[in-house]
This record gives sequence, structure tokens and C-alpha cells, in this order.
Amino acid sequence: MTPVLFVLASAHFAWPSAASAGEDSTCALQKRWLQADVEQPGSLAPLGTPVELARPAGPAFEAGGGAAWSTPGVRFQQCARPAPQKLMASSILQGAKQTQAREEKPLPNRVSCPPGQMPIGNFAGDAYDFTCCDAAEQCGGCRKIKDGLCQECAAGYVHQKIPILNITKCFLCESIPDWQDSKGLTCQDYESKGYCRFVGDSVEDGHDQAFHGLRPSEACCACGGGSVQPTPSSMSLARRALVNGDPINDFPEPQPLGTEVSGCDLATWQLQLEGSGRIHGNVEASGGKSQATEIKCSLVLMEDPMRGLFTTVDLQVPVGVMSYGDQVLVFKYWGLEPEPANKAFPVHVMKLPSGHTMEKFQLHCNCPWLRLLPSGELMAGPLPASMEVQGPSLAGEGGMPSCSCEVSAEQVHWQREGRHRWQQVVSEETTSFNVIQARLWKAGAYKVPVLHGRNGVALEISPLQEHIPGFRWFEDEEESLKLPVLENISSGARFVASPALAPEVLDVLCRDGSNATYAWSRFTGDITRNGKVAFNLDPSSGVASGTPGLDLSAEGRGRLQINCSVALGGQLYDKVLPVAQLTVDVVDDMMVRLEEAAVTKRLLGAQLESGLALCRKRADCAAVHVEEDGTCLAVVSDGEKQEFAGEVLMRLENCSEEDTELNLTVEGAWYVQGGYSPSNVFKDQVSYSHAGTTPELQIHLVLREFAEMQIPKACENASWLLVHTNTSDFQNGTVDAPEFFGAAMACTGKDVVTKAFANGYENFHLEFLPAELNDSVVLEWPKAKQPAELKPTVPACEQPDLTDFVFGTLEDPEHFSLHPCECFGEAHASAPPVVESSNVQVPRGPTTFNKGAVKDQLIFSGPYTCEDTALLSQSVGVTQPNCAAQCRANASCAFYQFATVAETCTLFARCDAIQQIDVQLVNKLYGIPPEGDFCLIANPEQCWQEIRRRSYLSLTPSDVPRCLFQDQYDACDALQQIEGVQAGQCPRCQYINASSEYAAKGMKKVPLPTEFPAASQISVSCNYTSRMFSRIEDSLKWEGPRPASTFTCVSGQWVGELGPWQHLGNLSCQECIQVGTPSLGNLSSFNLPEVYFLEHRLIQVTQASSSGRGCPTASWQTRSSLVLALQGKNGQERQVLHACGSKQVVLKTSCNADEETLFWQDTGMLDFGGY
Repeated sequence: MTPVLFVLASAHFAWPSAASAGEDSTCALQKRWLQADVEQPGSLAPLGTPVELARPAGPAFEAGGGAAWSTPGVRFQQCARPAPQKLMASSILQGAKQTQAREEKPLPNRVSCPPGQMPIGNFAGDAYDFTCCDAAEQCGGCRKIKDGLCQECAAGYVHQKIPILNITKCFLCESIPDWQDSKGLTCQDYESKGYCRFVGDSVEDGHDQAFHGLRPSEACCACGGGSVQPTPSSMSLARRALVNGDPINDFPEPQPLGTEVSGCDLATWQLQLEGSGRIHGNVEASGGKSQATEIKCSLVLMEDPMRGLFTTVDLQVPVGVMSYGDQVLVFKYWGLEPEPANKAFPVHVMKLPSGHTMEKFQLHCNCPWLRLLPSGELMAGPLPASMEVQGPSLAGEGGMPSCSCEVSAEQVHWQREGRHRWQQVVSEETTSFNVIQARLWKAGAYKVPVLHGRNGVALEISPLQEHIPGFRWFEDEEESLKLPVLENISSGARFVASPALAPEVLDVLCRDGSNATYAWSRFTGDITRNGKVAFNLDPSSGVASGTPGLDLSAEGRGRLQINCSVALGGQLYDKVLPVAQLTVDVVDDMMVRLEEAAVTKRLLGAQLESGLALCRKRADCAAVHVEEDGTCLAVVSDGEKQEFAGEVLMRLENCSEEDTELNLTVEGAWYVQGGYSPSNVFKDQVSYSHAGTTPELQIHLVLREFAEMQIPKACENASWLLVHTNTSDFQNGTVDAPEFFGAAMACTGKDVVTKAFANGYENFHLEFLPAELNDSVVLEWPKAKQPAELKPTVPACEQPDLTDFVFGTLEDPEHFSLHPCECFGEAHASAPPVVESSNVQVPRGPTTFNKGAVKDQLIFSGPYTCEDTALLSQSVGVTQPNCAAQCRANASCAFYQFATVAETCTLFARCDAIQQIDVQLVNKLYGIPPEGDFCLIANPEQCWQEIRRRSYLSLTPSDVPRCLFQDQYDACDALQQIEGVQAGQCPRCQYINASSEYAAKGMKKVPLPTEFPAASQISVSCNYTSRMFSRIEDSLKWEGPRPASTFTCVSGQWVGELGPWQHLGNLSCQECIQVGTPSLGNLSSFNLPEVYFLEHRLIQVTQASSSGRGCPTASWQTRSSLVLALQGKNGQERQVLHACGSKQVVLKTSCNADEETLFWQDTGMLDFGGY
């Protein structure tokens, strides 16, 4: 066969040329795109016609000669240019044919399986072999079958057992991304360690513990979980076109465990359906119908009925008098072969009555390459030029020649009477179909067969391309070509190739030197090794890309070479393609560099020769410090806490020129100092940019060859330049090729960037230019030659995203966590838990913040009052300020009560027992604060609800210091709790003594910083109501509790001590369990646990008094005097008696001060005590 190659050249047609009239008009059209008109395509000149070849120049191809090359349907004007070489097309095609004959071997046919079996493939060395699988549902996603069971699943499939049915088969599954257990073990670790061996229907005992709400049996495919999707299924019947009487015996591939139907008319056509999905019988319309119609049926193929996995196959099969077997007729052209592998499609006609024939076949469609023979047979001509393909085409066929056609014919009944024979047209029959000229690959290969990558750096994209021996795919730098172009490797001649139908990726097999098991996701395309992403291989296109994230250092090697085999094929590919090979070479990236440090850290001692190795091995090691005696101290999370100062070797991971920011130090030129971030990468050369507050202070650090301006003589031999930004930067080229037009500031002849990455830092001299020394923008001009240092920047750590934990330093474990009951400093004024109402109240002085005297404090507001025995005086018709003045004028007055309606002022010496009165008055009680400085707490309401109320109800009071007037606030709150109604308002206490150690500690606290510098260490703990736990690997149990755990900032990541406390995600603050009677549970369900605790506190019954009834029951917080009101016969009160005395109680009309006794009730018995 003669290979089809379409030469991009100027063919000399008998065609009037506009170029003969003048060359300017021709050149004016030089950069026009190939345009497709909707005219009927024509044909190129015969292949034997002499042609003149030319290499491309610019977005269009130029060729010698003055004639324009034009093809019907395409307009492509050329500009004359001397050709570098001249060849005859026939000789080029002959050479291509000989090249293919030398280098290509015939492709073997893929195995053809009988009904009920399906082909499955498996890797055999560098090949991919197909065999027929007769194991029904076991065939889906399987590579190897033995004794009716699948022994090995294809990539992306895993063995799983169907619950209850106890059937194990391959399922299309992907483990939950990023899942790990408390130890950091991934699903791959569970599989390799054997934790996922099934015993019955579950994972082995002790290895299926939930972590963060997910068990391995739910998250991991190997353990029976993961995201499971149905295996793709198909039936060849869905693609066929039938005639009446056709025999049918078709099975789904793969076969299901059961089948359900919806809207199915198989019985109408005398077809039967079995549970395996098999459809069989002879197509015969009920009632003897012969006109064209179709079979319709929707099959639900059950892959796993227990988990509801199924695939739906919709059948819509046309049935008529005649057909061509398939609904889409595909003429296959392999590689560059000009003739189709399948020569013709014969017409298939149902069995007609005796004497009936089909005659006068006619083709109705716009396919110049399709020919209908008188017998009804369809044939396709040679594959046309791709430029002819740009005419009408079916949508979704990728530019391949295709069209929708119809063939009609007359059904004729021949009759004879004696010697006379004539025909009678019984009917006119038609059949419709789509037809495609499909060019198929003979082999596939990767554009970049060996990819070199680094952890954390995106790989170069390597597309999967058609491989044609002796040729390569030509790429125009300006991407002006719309069509695929082949280039002869030996001669350089270029040809337009017709678009091809690319194969699918059938299977992937990857290995490395350790023979580790790799997994390929058919969902995302990620190829993983031990749960870490190596790269990505797109399931739809086969494109290799992605960013390696392998944990190379943990495995003791810094380099890993991965070799992958990619099997190719598909539905139309009935031949076996060679396996495409891809190699990915990944290297580790980690460095250490010098940095100053002077803080308290946890350190681990080691010898100098092993210190760096120890730090590289330990994930929690952020830096190494070398003492004068040679001892090496590693900054780790579980070392001994001690202070030290000096230089450390800072650990930097993911270190690369493309990603790492550089820090430039030039003490004599402050405005060029700071961070320089990578801003452009061109051919592995990186440019860096420094942000500035003004355009004049925005600077680039660039290689000498990227600077476009005139370079001063002093910098002619420079390696790197500092240049100002310019509005024209990058504008005269693409953003990939940097062009800097700003004025040069300084230069150095050393390759400082390379050395900085190699050594961790580089000291050099920076030569400033004269123009920079006289710049009016710079306030302090630098000297001409300045010592400088350039070093990679170790990334900082972001603040931990854990709201339930308490964070601090090693010296103060709560330094970054302010308690709602603590006083706050200026740093916390606008940060939680400080509320706005607290922030606006604090005094702000030039030297003090939140410290000073306080105003009178409101104790309650409502129908409440204090005990009568504490009353000093009462006056009517006064204002609130006058009432306050009266109290301050009385040395015995501690509280004053003002009734707003009655304008009554009542002074009290104390207020130990707050009572509710029947009269609906609004009394406001104020306390006179003592002298001294107080500070305001962060969140009074939250403090009261979470701490202070719990404290007075609990058997174990809180150690939080008492606030100003806390006894009165406690009593008011307890009274409302006992009554069950809120008749008035009980404010919350807000101030504590500013001179206390507790207050001073809170004032020093600061909010959790948004980021921490490298090698910082923080303490992580829980609040007083919970305890901190972590998970351990072996027994999968909680470890702890611990009071606190240390985490170290290691190259931008927080890492704890090795083991179960290494990851912040492992930690959990578990609330302490509260044990009580069933009534506690009942009251807690209604959010009323306070009532339970009130029932178990000391309670007192208070009788009526002149101030009102008081509380029917009272707790210790609202204790008061016991009184007895005597009533007469008419119900009027006659006398009130008070209980006096502590050991022997005597009823009197009044008690002396030393006799007064407060009473309360405990478990139904009346108790009393002196107070």
C-alpha cells in the first residue's frame, strides 16, 4: 500500500494566479489562517505530479514559484520564496513507504471471543496480550483469570467482597483522598501491612477503628470501602442495525449478577432476556410487520445488588428490510495506509418471498469518497487530504471525514406468464446510517519519553502521540497550524496528516527499583506510590503531567525512577497495539542553611557527624545548632527545653529556584533589601522580583541576557543585575520569554543564585552604578561597592486551624489563648474572645491600658431587694445621683437601691441575701467599689455561663479569681435559677483586681499570630473541662491524656514529636465525663442541668417578712434569716418573730447583731448555722 502523505507545497494547477500580477498582494495574505468553506471538497492533483517542497516560515508555509496553491473548500495564499530543496512527491512517498516497510511490523489481530465471553488484557513483558474470559461477572476489571476466579485486577480496580453474597470480584474503586489513621497510616499502608485481610464480611479485628469519623473499611478500597463506581458495560447489540429474521445471541460485557428491565419491548420481537443479561432469539415482529421500526429496551445491569451498583444500557436498535449491520459504518485506515482495512460493507436483506429481489440501489448523502455498487455494497476510496476534511462533518468526530447517509432500493417481484417476464415494484425500502473514514494509530509513544521532576514541582507535560516510524510531529512555535503536520526525520520534508482517532488507555503498570506496588486512579488519573502522588496520567487522553509528592527522604533515598507501561486500544481497535513506555525520574529537594536564633526551644543532642543525618531523618527537626565543643543540637518537638542563642542550620524542604523566595541583605542599601520572589521561568532560568511601596522601589533580579537596555560598561561581564521595573517589561515578547527594559541599578559577576541554592547562602559584593548613586528618590545613597548576602527563605508556618485547643509558648502554654474571664491587653482589644462592649469600656491612657478605678456597679434591676437586717436608711423623692451621694457620705453604706418609679433610695450596709418581692417594682441595686485599680475581663457573659455559674453550682469551685461583687452576682443568678422565672435582670460581673498575678498574665497575652517563623515551637493543650488525647498505630486506641504537646515549624509545616503526637490532626480534646443520676440526664436534655445541681445544694425555707414573701426555697447563695409571721382569725398579720441564736433557737421580735443566724434547708431537714 502507498502511504498517504499530503505535501505542503505550491502545486502548479491550471489556475490563474494573483501572484503573477504582483507579489505585494500575495504577501499581504501571508498570515491568513486556513479557512474551511462549506463547499463540496474536491481532489488534489495526482500524487505523481511534480511538486516543490519548502520549509515553513512564520504562521503559513512559503514555497517557491509564483502560483498559489488552492484546494476547493480551502483558501491558503502563499508568498514566493526560494525553496531549500526540491523533490518529487512520488519519490517522497516511495521513501516513506520503504521506511515503514523497514521499521513497522504487522499488527496482530485482537482475539475474537464467542458469545458469552469477553476479551481481557494483561501485561506480558513489554507487550499487552488479550485472552477470552468465560468467567461471567468475574471478567469485569480483571487482568488474569484462573479456575473461574479473577486472580489480578487491572489498574484502578480492586478486589472486594459483596456483602451477604460472599462473591469476590474486581470493582472500580478509589480510596478516600488523604485519609489516614491516628498514626498517619494511609490506605496503602493498611493494604501492605495486611490489615485489610477479610474475615467473613469485615476487616480483621482490631484494625477497623474509626478516625475522624471514618473507618478503614469505609475509606480504603483494599479494606472494602472507598468510593466504588459501577464498571462500564456495553452490548454489541446496541450498535447493530438488524433486519427481520436476524438471529440474536448477545451478552453484556461484563456480565452482571442480575438484570432488570424498563420500557422493554423484547417480547414483541420474539426475543428473550435472561438474568445474566443475555438476549437471544430470532428477530420477528409480532403480527408479521415488515416495515422498518426499532427495538427499544433499557437494561439495568446489577453489578452489586447489596450496595446498589448498577449500569444502564439503553437499546434502540433499528429493524428493517435491509441494513448494513451497524448503525455507524467505520472504514478503518491504519497508520498512513491509503486504503481501508475493511474493503466494503455488503448490504444485508431480510429473507424475501420467492421471486422478490432488491434492485436499483441508490445512495443519498454528500460523501464524495463513498461509492455504492449496483449490488448495494458500499466501498470507500482512499483517505482524502485533511484539507478536504474541513468540509461538512458529523459533530464529535474530531475532523474525520464523515456524513449521514441513506440507501434506498426497490423491492421487485418478478413474474412470468409463458415466455413473457415482467417486474412489479412492490415497495421502496430505505436504511439510514452514519459512515466515517477513521484513521487509527498503529502505535503510540510519549512526546517526552523520560520526564525529569522534583518533589513539589510540576512535571513537563508529555502528551501521548501517534508514533509513525521515520517521522515526527512538527510544532509551529507560533501555533498557527490548525492541522497535524508530520516531518520526515531524515529529509526534513513536512506533510499534512489526516486527523486520527486516538486509542483509549486500557491499563497502566508502573514499577521502580524496589518493585513497589503502584496504583492508578481511573477517576483522577493520579499514579500513587504508598498513598503519595507520583504523577498524573490522564485516563481519557493518556497525557502525563502532575506534581510529584513522594516521601523520598523517609525511605532513605533522594531519587526514584518510575517505569510505566501503558496499554492502548478501544472498541474500534481490533488489532493489538504496542505498549507505550514512560519513565519518570523524581529527585528529592531539601536543604539546610544558616539562620540566627535566640529563644527557648526543645533540643536533642547528637554528635556532629550524625546531626544533619538525624535532622534529615526526623520529620519534626526544623534546624540544627552546633556548639563550640562540636556537639550538635537538633531543634525537635520532644527534646529537652532550654535556652540557647547562635546560628542554626535551618531545614528547607521543597527547595527550588522556581518556588523558593530569596532574601537579599545589603546593609548599605536598605531599599534593595528583602524578599525576592520568583516572577518568571524561561528555559529553566528564573527571574525574581522585589515588591516596593513605589514604582521606583520595585526591583527585578535578572540574568544579564534578559536585560534589554544598554548595559553600562561596569556591568558588561555581569552575571546578575538589579534593574528597576519598567512599564514595557514583557511587552515586546511573550510572558514566557522575559524582557526587562528598566534601568540597571547594580550588578555582580558571580552566579549568586546558583551558589545560594547550592550552599544555603552566598556572600558577594554588589556593584552599584553611578546613576543609582545620584538618584534623588533614594534618601541615603549607597556606596558604589556594597557587601551583600543572598540566601533562600525558609517558609513560615500558618497559624494552626484548630479552634478547640489552647495555644502558647514553651514558657507560657496559654500565651496565645485568652480566657473569657481574663483581663485583656491592648494587643487583644479587637480579637476574640474580647467582645466589642468590653473593648469600648476600657480606659486607654498614654502608659496604661485596661487599668484604673471603676464606677458603681449595677448588681440587679427588678423586683428584688436585700435583707432587712442590712438596711441603713430609706428616703423618698430623690434622684439616683443623690442616692449614690448619700451612700458615699455614709461610711457604713456598701450598696444603695434606687426605685425609679417611686424615686425611693434605700441604703444597705451589706447585701448577703437577695430576695424577690411581690410588688412589681423596678429596684436597681448598685455596689460601691473599693479603692484600687481594676481591669475589665474579655467576655463577661461567656465567663459567667461557662465558668462562674458552673463554679458556684459545682462541688469543686473554679480556681479563677473572684470578681468584684461576685457574691451578689452569684446570689442574683441563683435566685433566678430557683424561681425558674426571670422577673428582673442580673448583670454579670466584669472586673477583677488589676494587681493580681492572674490579671497581669492575661494582660500580657497576644492573639495567635497569623504565621510563625521557621523553627518556632508552640505548646498545644486543652481547656480545663477537657483532656488531650491522640491515637496510636498498633492497637488503634487513644493515647493520653497529656497536659500539653509541643509542635515545631518545619519548613512551613507544624510537626509534633514522632509517633502518635506528630500530626495536629491526630489530637482531640475530649470533654470530661459528668456522672450523675438519671434526673441529670433528663434535665440536661432540656438544657436545664442547673436545676439538678440546685437540688443538691444546701437549701433554706424563708418565711414572709416586711420586705415580702422572699424565696419559697433558698440555696446557700440566697441564705437569709428565718422568720415566723403570726396571723389573727381574720387573716391579718399580728406579729413577726425572728429566730435568734445559733445553738439554741429563741423566737424574738428582733435579734441582736451577735445573735443573727442565717438558715437554709438541706434534704428536707431544717439546719442553721452562724454567719
